[in-house]
Amino acid sequence: MSTVKCLIAVAVKKKWSLFQLDVNNAFLHGDLDEDVYMKIPLGLFVSPSNSSTSAPLSALCLGVFSLIKRNSSTDLLHEYNCSDVSSVVSPLELNNKLHADVGDVLPTPEKYRSLIGKLLLPHMSAALHLLRYLKRTADIGLFYSDPSDLSVHAYSDGDWVAYPDTRKSISDYCIFIGDSLIGWKSKKQPVVSLSSAEAEYRAMSKVVAELTSIHIAKNPVFHERTKHIEVDCHFIRNKLLEGLIQLQHVPTDQQLDDVFTKPLPGALHHSFLGKLKVLSPST
Repeated sequence: MSTVKCLIAVAVKKKWSLFQLDVNNAFLHGDLDEDVYMKIPLGLFVSPSNSSTSAPLSALCLGVFSLIKRNSSTDLLHEYNCSDVSSVVSPLELNNKLHADVGDVLPTPEKYRSLIGKLLLPHMSAALHLLRYLKRTADIGLFYSDPSDLSVHAYSDGDWVAYPDTRKSISDYCIFIGDSLIGWKSKKQPVVSLSSAEAEYRAMSKVVAELTSIHIAKNPVFHERTKHIEVDCHFIRNKLLEGLIQLQHVPTDQQLDDVFTKPLPGALHHSFLGKLKVLSPST
């Protein structure tokens, strides 16, 4: 998906026309001679007099992304009887560490498994809190602006000992072309890091690998399950010497990728969303 977002971001900045075609067919290599018509999604309006140029591509991207998110959020809230709950300003509760062996036994585990599978969260209370957040932010989506800046920059961090039960840390990063967010990831590290510096090196190695693939159009010789911090250090050092990356310290209050892994106060959370260009169509 990072490749798709990268293509959309570049198309917006270059003011290219962009078309999409989905074909439900097992034989995808033949020629398509028939005319193809698209049904406009519910909630998206196109001017009949000038449908091909009725809105800038950046606005269309935001409208479609927001429409899809709003519909799926509404369906989730209805399915889990949360349509009338009060909304919250942050997706995670502050100062709340989740434990595998803490909580009440659920009378209907099937509902729990269904919700957890859709939200990819391991704890029911966190999932229900997230539903309340989705109610408040159902219409926000990625906005791709059209300034011609094509420079690539990224934020990376490691949340040391984020999992109290296993003492494992989290790697997270986000990548921009200009001010357009094209990639992000938050993932539990496979092994225990002995220090915050070690956790941050492992996180940095992941984003450097992603940046390398963006620049040279192929994946570097790097394995997802690398277990030796020395490999991460040498990998990053080599890319520094090659001039592929430059490292800069980012203060905590400007570390945008914290929004993917850490509970943040509401004002800071929404400030970061604005800098990530995750906006409402009305903004």
